Amino acid sequence: MSNKSTGQKTIAYELGLSINTVSRALRDCDDISASTKEAVRKKAYEIGYMDNALVDFDATLADKKLSCKIQDSKLTIDSAAWKAAFPETTALGQKNPSNAYVHEFKVDTTVYPGASSSSASDSASLSSVPTDPYVTTETVTDFVVYWAGSTGFDEYYTNSVWGVASDFPKKDKKTTIFILGESGFKAYKLATSATTSALSSGSRIECQWNAPAIQGFDLATLSTTSSHGKTYSSSESLSTQTIASWKEIFADGYESTKYTSAWVMTGVFFGVYVGLALILGLTVFLMTRGKSNPFRIYTFWECQKIAYWAALAPAILSLIGFAFPAYAQLAYIFLFGLRVMWMSMRSLRPVYNN
Repeated sequence: MSNKSTGQKTIAYELGLSINTVSRALRDCDDISASTKEAVRKKAYEIGYMDNALVDFDATLADKKLSCKIQDSKLTIDSAAWKAAFPETTALGQKNPSNAYVHEFKVDTTVYPGASSSSASDSASLSSVPTDPYVTTETVTDFVVYWAGSTGFDEYYTNSVWGVASDFPKKDKKTTIFILGESGFKAYKLATSATTSALSSGSRIECQWNAPAIQGFDLATLSTTSSHGKTYSSSESLSTQTIASWKEIFADGYESTKYTSAWVMTGVFFGVYVGLALILGLTVFLMTRGKSNPFRIYTFWECQKIAYWAALAPAILSLIGFAFPAYAQLAYIFLFGLRVMWMSMRSLRPVYNN
């Protein structure tokens, strides 16, 4: 990967930006907008200044002949071969104690020193301070892949990624981290914290290797073939096709996790709704306990049956909520409450005889 300042000059010229803006965008600095970062990275890939991280990872697996085969819902990698492929010192001299694949590149930044003081007392100390613009070079690590074997993802993330971190990852830098495991893989997007709970749920995704479409597939062939066995076309860029293949892997791998989560949430909401019906049935029972209330003959179980019957219509109406999933849960609660209130006012009000 190039470390020449001419690459940044080309990007800056073609995008109409300053070289320092390009440099800060490549280092993912917070004062640069997301749209500018995206434009700079896209242009950097186009002119070959930066390799696409996924393309480079796939090519590295192929070059190293490192088999990463998925079979029987399990990823098999020879740990010794992985360590040999990714030594403890990277190509740019960074420490790599957990033997990770590291996507790294150098970024040049032009520094413009401030105006010098002309006071006599400062003249000695300022004599060694540069007054002309100079260039500093920084190594940026934006993507790292680890092999965790049978170790849990979050445990490995805490202990073997951040627990031994030296040159990368760093809390003041944003690095996307992939952890490959025997049963699946987990991605931590732009991670800056060693504590997984500090990361937003949207920045973590866990997938499994149990999708039928990827059984028998070797990740080392991703440089030429998609995970569904389709050979890459020469009419499209390798970067575009590689990203599409990884999207397939994410979609396939997340399928079982998605269904599991859906069933778990279904069970949770079912329990909540049954509990809600129980509470409202109890409310009906208490409302009919007055001495002059002719409905006090209703037993607790009969009041529960009234509540469950009252829940039927709101439940059916709430099925419409599948078209608006964000409001489905609230729709049921709202309609159920209205239904019970209406029944209470209409049918369970006391009747007084003159």
